[in-house]
Amino acid sequence: MTIGFECESCGKKVKAPDNAGGKKGKCPFCSHQCYVPAGDDAGEELKLEPIEEEEERRQRELDRKAFAIQQGILGETSMGEESGEAEEGYNQRELLRNIILYLREMAGGELNKASERLGEIRKWSEQAKQITASMMRTDQTEAELADISPRVLVGLLKDLRAKLD
Repeated sequence: MTIGFECESCGKKVKAPDNAGGKKGKCPFCSHQCYVPAGDDAGEELKLEPIEEEEERRQRELDRKAFAIQQGILGETSMGEESGEAEEGYNQRELLRNIILYLREMAGGELNKASERLGEIRKWSEQAKQITASMMRTDQTEAELADISPRVLVGLLKDLRAKLD
């Protein structure tokens, strides 16, 4: 005997052994963690609430816009000028761009490219440490990194910071 139900994520019909009722399992179609209803409730429809994806999307877009404005304001003054240490050849925007590209390459598994880019970042390791620390402190991420899971992003930032030490 089996329990039939629909995946909450993809909507496809799946089945589980009747002893799986009340447990979770992965959907064979989309790998979503599904709750298997109890065997005697298999005929009853589960009351589920939709995720407000549109609201989440709007909030992410507002966060990106606010962060872009903040970066524009901060970009007008380089970090070196703020601390009175303007170094020849140092360009904060270029360093930030390299850090973002490094993080994207690491997240995408492009380890050789990331390793080469790390060499560029290390030229300005003190400034890079300040930027990574700032990125870890803020709740808003750069728009180019918004598709990377926050937990993964923090892990990548910590890893980069350790490589800069």
